[in-house]
Amino acid sequence: MTVIKETERAKYLEHDGIRFWIQRRWQRVDGTLTPAGKKSMAIAADDKRRHAGFDATKEFDVVMKTEAAVQLSCYVFVPNEKNYVKARFWIPLSMICDYRYVAKKVKEVEESFPFIGTRVMWR
Repeated sequence: MTVIKETERAKYLEHDGIRFWIQRRWQRVDGTLTPAGKKSMAIAADDKRRHAGFDATKEFDVVMKTEAAVQLSCYVFVPNEKNYVKARFWIPLSMICDYRYVAKKVKEVEESFPFIGTRVMWR
C-alpha cells in the first residue's frame, strides 16, 4: 500500500492499481486497514471495475470540446411527436468515464422534456 497524498485527517492510498481516500484512523499503526478502510478500498475497486472501458464520447455524438468539458448530443424519443429530437448537454472531461455521472446528466435531459415516456437513445 502506497501513500500518494496525506492531509491532516486523511490519506490517499494506492493498492493494486486502485486509488482511494481513507480517514487516518482507518489505517492501523502496522499499516493494515480497519474494516472501514477495507470497505473504502472495496468501493473504489468496484467503481474502477464499473467504469472500466466506459467513455461517454463513444456513446454520444461529440458536438464541441473545450479544455475543461465536452458537449455531447443525444436523441430523445418524444412519444407525442413519434420521433427523435436532438438534445445537447455538457460533461466535464474529468467525469467523461464516470457512468453514474453521465447517467445522471442523461436523466436531467429526459426530465427537461415535459412529455411522459421520454427516453434517450444510447448507441
